[in-house]
Amino acid sequence: MNWLKLTQRILAVIAIFLIWIGVYLFTSKIATESSVRTIRAPNNTVGIIHINTHEITKSLLFEFAFNNKDPRILKVISEYWQNLAQDSSKKQLPLDFNGDISLFKIPYQNDFIWLVSGNYLPVQHPYKPHLGFIKDQKYFWILNVSESNYEVILKSIRQTPWCSKPLSNHPIQYQLMLKEHITNSYGLNLLKNQLSIHYRTTGKVVALNAAKGKKCFHITTFLNRGSFVPKKYQRFKKLIESLSGFSMNYYGAKFIDDDSGPSYVEPQFDLLLSFAKKTKRDDMLPLIRELLWENVRLDDEFLYLNHSRFYFFSKNDSTIYLGKHKMSATPMNTPFVLSGNPEVLTSISNLGWKEGVLELIPEFKALKDFTQSIKLISTNSEGTSQNVTIDFKDGVNAQLESLLLILTLTNAYQF
Repeated sequence: MNWLKLTQRILAVIAIFLIWIGVYLFTSKIATESSVRTIRAPNNTVGIIHINTHEITKSLLFEFAFNNKDPRILKVISEYWQNLAQDSSKKQLPLDFNGDISLFKIPYQNDFIWLVSGNYLPVQHPYKPHLGFIKDQKYFWILNVSESNYEVILKSIRQTPWCSKPLSNHPIQYQLMLKEHITNSYGLNLLKNQLSIHYRTTGKVVALNAAKGKKCFHITTFLNRGSFVPKKYQRFKKLIESLSGFSMNYYGAKFIDDDSGPSYVEPQFDLLLSFAKKTKRDDMLPLIRELLWENVRLDDEFLYLNHSRFYFFSKNDSTIYLGKHKMSATPMNTPFVLSGNPEVLTSISNLGWKEGVLELIPEFKALKDFTQSIKLISTNSEGTSQNVTIDFKDGVNAQLESLLLILTLTNAYQF
């Protein structure tokens, strides 16, 4: 080897080393900057959902470009872009969706206002500009407001004192606030083979115990009042917004082929509902009938759905139980519980050949594939910090599998 080639190789190694040093310093700088990031919010904000779009996109693009071996991902992304291309609407929100996006929940009179916010990006045809305003190079736009009072609401929000709140490095973060103080913060991490949710222990919650010997998916959580209520259920708005928490065991469903009447699907679940106001079980009946569209009737202790029987009673003046099994619950020192086998969410027994027809529905198939790709859900505690971890099966990319589910639902419902 002559001296010229040796020199070229030494220089190449040095150049590569310098490039990696530069990359390391650059990423370290980003990490340092992101660790002290803050967000501006009105002082009376009660909830902030923050999406680190850059972090999510960077990770997804890397996984899609180098680790994707699933043709389903290519198909659903192709359909997503086709739907975008066919969108003939020229009006756009003046938001830079390549930057971070935030949602703010703000109390107003006896209701809640939701604002979506991001870096301001001028557009030629802004969508409903009378519902938005610019502040500190950020654009804020009201998601839920009647056309009659938007001017008063905008004026109230803009004149309210604003404060700065710190942001974590989680790709998705949900902060609960009370009187300018963060009462809890939920952080979602999306790793290659794992999803994890980080939060703090804040108060006790009553969690249902699962029926013995049955596969079950369990969730228990407090609810933060003020979520969206679909127009179809607006007449139940007061009842729904009074819901302060719930605990549910879900065991799947059964297809009942009834010779004496219409066939129907019987969900197998236990559900404990907690309300912030006094609520009777009879208050729930109109909503149950609206949701189930079935022949629902009551007696002293049970609710009957066609020929299926559910326990249905008030545990106290603000707690209602509805379930297939006798109620069994345990107080737990946590605001959130997630456990069990999510495969049961799409499990319907006794379907026979009808199961193949059901799987032709893309949304159902995507949800089924997603839940069946999960290996284990576990909870770990360290002092006041808790972490729920969702581990995926070997060979399954958690990020891409989540993307597949989200895009499938987006294509179907045009969110």
